Amino acid sequence: MAEENYTRRITFFDNDLYKFAKPNEVSPNYFKNIRWVLTRSGQSYIEKNGIIYVRYHYLNDMNLMWNYTTRTTSVKFFKQEKETDSINLIYEKEYVDSQKKIIDAYLDTLKASSTK
Repeated sequence: MAEENYTRRITFFDNDLYKFAKPNEVSPNYFKNIRWVLTRSGQSYIEKNGIIYVRYHYLNDMNLMWNYTTRTTSVKFFKQEKETDSINLIYEKEYVDSQKKIIDAYLDTLKASSTK
């Protein structure tokens, strides 16, 4: 419930200037979730001494950074990712099962021809 009532103030912009948000300025879940969001989004990053660094090129894309920032505290985003994973697992299982059937059919054919 506290997350829903939290006013998000992650990064502050003033023209081309910005500053990093301090832990007391953001939701506690932000720092917990940002690594997962960056990884899930295919964004490479480096973590040194508890600070997360992204490539300078991407840091200048304020819309992209804002999207990553809002995703870290978005219940809707995490529910959507969970649903996507569930769907992908179903399709992956169906694919693996179909491949097993094909391989089994080839093995049966090979076994039958080798016993002749």
